[in-house]
Amino acid sequence: MNDDFLRSELQRAAADHHPDRTAMLNRIAAAPPPRARRTRLVGAAAAVTAVLGLGGVAQWALAGEHGPAPVTPAAPPAATTTPPARPSPSSPPPASSAPPSSAAPASSAPASSAPASSAPASSAPASEVRGHPGDTQIEKGTLWSDGSVVADGRSQVTLKATTDLTTLELTLRVEPASGLTAAGIRTPVPEKINADLTRDGNALLYRFTLAKGETLKAGTYVFTARYNGEIKNRDATQDTYEAFADTTVDDENKRLHIYGNYFPRD
Repeated sequence: MNDDFLRSELQRAAADHHPDRTAMLNRIAAAPPPRARRTRLVGAAAAVTAVLGLGGVAQWALAGEHGPAPVTPAAPPAATTTPPARPSPSSPPPASSAPPSSAAPASSAPASSAPASSAPASSAPASEVRGHPGDTQIEKGTLWSDGSVVADGRSQVTLKATTDLTTLELTLRVEPASGLTAAGIRTPVPEKINADLTRDGNALLYRFTLAKGETLKAGTYVFTARYNGEIKNRDATQDTYEAFADTTVDDENKRLHIYGNYFPRD
């Protein structure tokens, strides 16, 4: 006996059943006291259920002959967890809100960068250039220079400017000065350029400075430092010179910086 056969039999029995309303009312009126009546009603209900099956009881309840029967609320179904749907092989994977662990953040800097090139010797500060033979920058912009040693105890620096200079400071450093004494200083334009002589440790410093407000016109100028003493076969490899100057090119001020060594002149 299968479920379909049982369901059809119950439906047929429910359709054929016609309850006798009068007989039922008389039975209820002649019912015994509550406890006995409840017992008999239970027994009668069980008998009716056995004879007519569940289908007859259901039809009687739906007919509404005696008003709606009290309904006992059913217990709520137990919460079940629905397993997540498995995506089909053809469907694309869902987009993830979190970036993959291997992705680099957008605001991160590049993984590597080329190291900054070291500044050339020509850009070294003046304090580092002085007293460091071999560091040379004899030309810068519109200013060119040359250092030389004259055999009779003179060191000279020649400056060649192709534009007017509004400032100039030139220092000749004779070092070591052991066995030497200063013998004078010569400037090409005495009315515009001031000259002074000092000693710095074991070095003689000859300084030439363009007076404030003056302009040194474009041209070639020779500055001379004189000294006496043990000058025969003197080694001048430690001597240096350095100059700072300002000029105007295309209505723009340019700062010039040159420095170098001395070379013996025959």
